[in-house]
Amino acid sequence: MSIKNSLAKGVNVGLFVGLMSGSTPALSERQLFKTVYTLTGECDTLSTPSVDFTSLCSGLLFRMVYENGRESFSFPARGQALISFSGFPGLNSPVVSSLKIDHVTIASGPNAATDAQAATGSCELTIPKPETFAIKCNARGKSGAFAASFVSDGKRPERQDF
Repeated sequence: MSIKNSLAKGVNVGLFVGLMSGSTPALSERQLFKTVYTLTGECDTLSTPSVDFTSLCSGLLFRMVYENGRESFSFPARGQALISFSGFPGLNSPVVSSLKIDHVTIASGPNAATDAQAATGSCELTIPKPETFAIKCNARGKSGAFAASFVSDGKRPERQDF
C-alpha cells in the first residue's frame, strides 16, 4: 500500500502533510524525513489528555525516520487527528526497539492545526511473533497523558525513501 493509498484510507492529507513537514513549534528547524514506513494492522489504544480517539483508529501506523536520527510513530484517527510521538532511539535488541520521547504533536482540524509540546515517555516496538510488530507509546506532556498501541497484521511494512 503506497502512502498515497494510505491517505485515501482515511488519513486527512492536510493532517499528514502538516505533521510530516516538520512544521511544529517544538522543532527548532524543519526536519527532513529520510524514510517513511507504513504498517497496517489494528490500533488498540489512541488517546490524548482531552480525547479518546481509539474508536477512530484507522488501522494504519506511520514510522518516520528523519535525516538527523530523530524518529516518530504517527497514529491517524480517521481524518480527525494525527498523533505523533517523537524522539531519538534508545535501547535496541533483536526483539525490542525503544524510542525516548521528547515531544508529542497533535495535528487536527480542517487546517491541520498542530499542537506540539515537550513530553517525556517512550515507545517500544516488539516482535511478539514472526513478521508481526507491536508498538506501544506512552508520554506525558504539559496537558497530561498520551497513549497509543498498535499491532501489525503480519504484512510487510511499505517503505518509502525520500
